[in-house]
Formats: sequence, C-alpha cells, structure tokens
Amino acid sequence: MASRKARLTNGESLTFDTGANFLIGGYTYLQQLAEELGIKEDWIDMESRQCVLFRDGAIRNNKATKLQELLQFDSLPRLDRLRLAFTLGLIYLKTKNSEDFLSLRNTNFDKESLYDFAQRVGGKNVADTIFDTAVSTCQFYGAKEISAQIFLDLFGLLFSNPSQFNMQITKGGMGQISQELAQNSNVNYQHKVTAVNYLGEEAGLSVSGINSEGESFSEVFDRVVLATPASIASSALLKGGSSFETQRAFLEKVPYGSTINLAFAVPLNPIQHIQYLAVPRIESKIIAEMTVEAAKGQNYVTANGLTAITIGLHQDSARELLEKEDLEIIKTVSKELLRICPPLKPHSNEIQFLDLQKHKLAMPILYPGYLKELDLFRGLQGIHGVYFAGDYMGLWTEGAARTGQEAAKLIMSSFLS
Repeated sequence: MASRKARLTNGESLTFDTGANFLIGGYTYLQQLAEELGIKEDWIDMESRQCVLFRDGAIRNNKATKLQELLQFDSLPRLDRLRLAFTLGLIYLKTKNSEDFLSLRNTNFDKESLYDFAQRVGGKNVADTIFDTAVSTCQFYGAKEISAQIFLDLFGLLFSNPSQFNMQITKGGMGQISQELAQNSNVNYQHKVTAVNYLGEEAGLSVSGINSEGESFSEVFDRVVLATPASIASSALLKGGSSFETQRAFLEKVPYGSTINLAFAVPLNPIQHIQYLAVPRIESKIIAEMTVEAAKGQNYVTANGLTAITIGLHQDSARELLEKEDLEIIKTVSKELLRICPPLKPHSNEIQFLDLQKHKLAMPILYPGYLKELDLFRGLQGIHGVYFAGDYMGLWTEGAARTGQEAAKLIMSSFLS
C-alpha cells in the first residue's frame, strides 16, 4: 500500500492510494501502532457515502446490516431477500462471539467452502450475488475457493458490530504508518534475500542475497522473521536443506490469487454519492471493485473537481491480462468501467489514466481446511531461530501486522527463557 501523486493534463496534481487503499475500524493493532508513533490523531473516518453494488445493469444500494434494510435490498428478488435474511441470521447465531476474525484462529467451519455453505442455506442467487461478491471484492478470487469460517466470522461481526467495518484512513495516506516505522528502523531497500541457512545452535542463521547495487551480501543473526508471501519464504529456506523441511511443506502449499490495480482521474460530481462499488462476477468477469478516493477528504479532490478512482480486477481476468501490454489492459478496463459505472459514461472524454500495478501474489487463497493446517504451522514458529509473519497467517493488513507482533513476542520469550 502506498500513496501516490499524478500530474494531470491540466497541470493539477492528484493524490491517490494504491493497493490496500483504506483502513477499517476493526484494525485495533494498527491504531495502537499509530498512537505509539504519535500519529493517532491522523487516523480519521472517511466521509460517509454509499457502498453500492452493480446488478442487472444498474448501481444499487448495498447496505444491509439491519432486517429492514435486508427486506428493501433491491439487488435481490423478494424471496431471495428472505433467504438472505435467514442465512445471515443463522451466521449471526453461529458466530456472534467471533470478535477476532482477522487472526484466522477459528476452525469450526473450516471444512466447507463459503460458496457451498451459502448455496446450501440461502440458494444459488444469494451465493452468487452476496457471498461470492464479498469474497471477490476483498480477495479477488471467489467464494468457492475460501474456507467458510473466515467470511462467516466476518458477516457475524458485521451484524453484531458494524462500526468495525467503517472505512478509515490516515491523513498522510496509506503509506504514513510504514513511513513512520521506517524512520526508526534500519531499512535496506531493494535488497533481495535469496537464502536463510541454519549454521548451528551457537552460530545462528546466515541471511544472504543481492543488495541494491547488485552485489552479494551475507549477514549472521540470532533470530530471523520472514515477513513475506509464503512462496518467497519457502524459496528463502530452500538452501537450508533438511533444517526447514517441515516449514516448507506448508509454505509451498499456500496458493496466491492475482489482481491488477488501476487508477483513473474522473469528475467527482456524477459519483459523489459513492464510496465503494462492488461488482459481482456474474455481472463482470473483469472489474471486482472500485473505490472513490474523494471520500478520504479534500486532499483527494482537485480545484477543478477531479478525483481518483481505484479499481481491482477479478482474479481470473487478472491472470489473463498479467502478461498483456499495459495499453491493452488500460483499454480493456476503461471500456468495462463505463459499463459497470453508468454515471461516468457521459464523461468518458474527461477520464484520465493514472496508474497500473500488477500483483501476481495479491492475496493468499485460504482454501477449505486451510485454517486447521495453519494452526499446526504456528507450532513450528522458532525452530532453528526462524519465525514467520504475513498475510497468509492473518487476514488483511491488520491480521498480517498482528502476526509480526506475535513473532516479536515469541522472540522476546525465547531470549528470556
């Protein structure tokens, strides 16, 4: 996640965030971290606007956290609204005590996919419109690929404490916390770690790779935390031989979904009521979601009324487009944008491309059965002084950050003992 500025054709500068481009109220550890860094007052709510859904050729209200809202939810026929209400009521009863879905520690409903659960309880239309969309807009892959437990906990918390999902931001943009952390740390940019080797109980661990100048480096440490995607952690341990076979057996199994993020400058006026637009895969094979950056405040709007929108692509489309030239991707997404966001269609000549980011390893695919395997993997922390942290051990930015905190606590305990 990072904040960027782009120069528009009229000479104005426009700010926008890429990647994970907003925070939520449930990010309690990151809020604590912001307070420790002296920037807690910079953590603010985004302006309250509508979270909407594109369905049947139109933008529709997507708010349904109360029974009355569910019964008026026009993205579904009346019978399916009742089925959705029943499904969500059942989820609430089963998960109302699941306050901490971000740490991925509940395993009661880990065997079944979310899609299978939703289709079994609420029917196919509910599964496709609501549950598959909830997953694909957050993870970019579908509900058939994720353990039911994760989003059952999410929906249960959404109904018991919806403020946990209020969209928030720091005044300095999404890069503010990491920038503050970097100021107090020894950070080596563009260093590629290629191997972590166990040298023995007394000798410690060697970390080797290539630095930003293209030169080889090797340093010795007492403890190492691999805060990377699972596949990269596995690759770094490959040269460690039999010392890390058990850890690598899990890490190599973790699949990742892909996406492509794009940003465009658009006139704010026709979409000023929108904060977030979700797009079901049954409506678009290309665009999964769109965020309107203007909801973050006037710093994200130019004097001439332009703001940025950021777009994430569904996994299947992203995988097809990853190897394409940027211009072809931009043209494909620009055309689809005008279809799924009709208010922008009359303003097509005012839309300007800003940015494109390809993410082959965007989000870990937390398949049915994954949570129980992850629980066993946690028991391997600290073997030969190697610890793990990342988004495959905790959900989203907050969950990943918490795994780093947990690794730090384990390391401190290892020295004290």
